[in-house]
Amino acid sequence: MTKLLEDAIAQARELPEDARDMAAAELMRYLGAARDPQLSDEQLAEVPCRRAEKNPATLSLDQFDTRLHRFGV
Repeated sequence: MTKLLEDAIAQARELPEDARDMAAAELMRYLGAARDPQLSDEQLAEVPCRRAEKNPATLSLDQFDTRLHRFGV
């Protein structure tokens, strides 16, 4: 376990019970998303368009960043 995670858990232990439950729920939500990432509806709609491109264009780093930010990444 990392020092940062140990510190976060130590701080969470000092919270009232309901706040500890909220922190635990958020951590579990994060862990679930990290193990099984899900695409948003917008991202799913984009998949057929991407797969249909015969010769997809390359992107500059700025264009790539713009697309990532559009999806909240």
